[in-house]
Amino acid sequence: MADRPNPINIVKYADIRSEIRTSDIVLVHNTGAVADMIQRLTSSWYSHVAVCGWNHDVLCVAESTTPESRIVALSSLVRESAGFIDLYRPTEYTLQSLNIPAMWSWLHRATGVQYPKEVLIHDWVVIASDGRFARHYKNSDDPEFRRVCSMLAHAAFRIHGMPPMVERDCEAYPETFRNPQWFSYLATLDL
Repeated sequence: MADRPNPINIVKYADIRSEIRTSDIVLVHNTGAVADMIQRLTSSWYSHVAVCGWNHDVLCVAESTTPESRIVALSSLVRESAGFIDLYRPTEYTLQSLNIPAMWSWLHRATGVQYPKEVLIHDWVVIASDGRFARHYKNSDDPEFRRVCSMLAHAAFRIHGMPPMVERDCEAYPETFRNPQWFSYLATLDL
């Protein structure tokens, strides 16, 4: 399993909130059976990824969790987390071709729909078998196509100008977003 960023830069959420940009991401290390299983199966320190964005003066994250993809206040994610939340920023290389307003708008359209159980089962099989025992669906640009968190985030960036980090969205795991070519660590959020 991969380790945490080093050195760790712990920052109070209230102190960094105004500096967070639409297109920054948070990578979450949680505790519990599901998080532990995701971290083990994906050889990752992280179990979850969400994309940050501003809705007027509210700082939110777009994320896919069971039972649905949603947009929630980042403060609630920080407050409710039982683990660590690390903030990453797209590199200048990533930002060169990224259409951030279009990406955030697409993420809005991709939220609020129940995650079909058959798709969730398929995604778990893909993760658990490293793709050996499940059909790899083609990438979809349709925001109504439900995805686990890393698939949703990868699709949002890929569709809106960033070159794909992996060949298929279903091959993107939270750990994928730690690649320094695409994103760089800024801080660990603390209440």
